[in-house]
Amino acid sequence: MKIIIPSSLVSLLPYFKMRSMDMNETEAIFRIVLRNLTLSNWSDLLPEAQQQMFEEVTKLISCDALPLGKKQQLRMSLDTLCSCVSEVHKNRISQLLILSAGYTIHTLTVVKKSTPVSKNDHSLDFLAI
Repeated sequence: MKIIIPSSLVSLLPYFKMRSMDMNETEAIFRIVLRNLTLSNWSDLLPEAQQQMFEEVTKLISCDALPLGKKQQLRMSLDTLCSCVSEVHKNRISQLLILSAGYTIHTLTVVKKSTPVSKNDHSLDFLAI
């Protein structure tokens, strides 16, 4: 069996096995993945390449080197793609969207105010930092 790798993925092959990425590698992978997530390019990818794109999106979303704005671009592309793909891919995209939401939500730390407002005041004031 002969596997044909789309030209858009050839430049990514050396990076697929790398776990830690510097900014140049991250940026290069981001551009290729974002381009492949467009519907016109997505439909040209082999199923194996589509799976690889999902894996790359997972890595990019969890990569600290990728700015939040670029993660949001990936999220928007996935959201757009979701309306035009099979049910299996919709489930995978939904998982990725949930993962990306986890990386973009800022957590608030709640701290109890140390001094009461008055002697009889037993209410709690909270401060979010």
